[in-house]
Amino acid sequence: MSALTDVQQALNIVRQSADQAEWDMRLEMLQLTMATAADIVALSRKLTKPKQRTQTKTNLIPQTKIVKRYVDALAPKTDAEPNTKSKSVSGTIRPTAPLTPQQQKQAELTPRR
Repeated sequence: MSALTDVQQALNIVRQSADQAEWDMRLEMLQLTMATAADIVALSRKLTKPKQRTQTKTNLIPQTKIVKRYVDALAPKTDAEPNTKSKSVSGTIRPTAPLTPQQQKQAELTPRR
């Protein structure tokens, strides 16, 4: 608080001397007081300003790598879709002959799997 009282006493002295001085001297005193006040404001803003640090980041651009692959020409090519069509039968289809009685008995005796 002593600094505040010192400032108040100094300002009172400036006021008294400004009342006794002429107008050009008063103008110079006012300019001096305003410059001092501006300096104090700038100093207080500098002290209250948060500290900022600059940080540099390096962006790495990935390089493309060319890879040569050799394809085996003898390997069978795989189709994208499996073959789902049934194979068509060319030629004539003959019915099978009926079993003889002997073949029927033999078929009954053999166990089925």
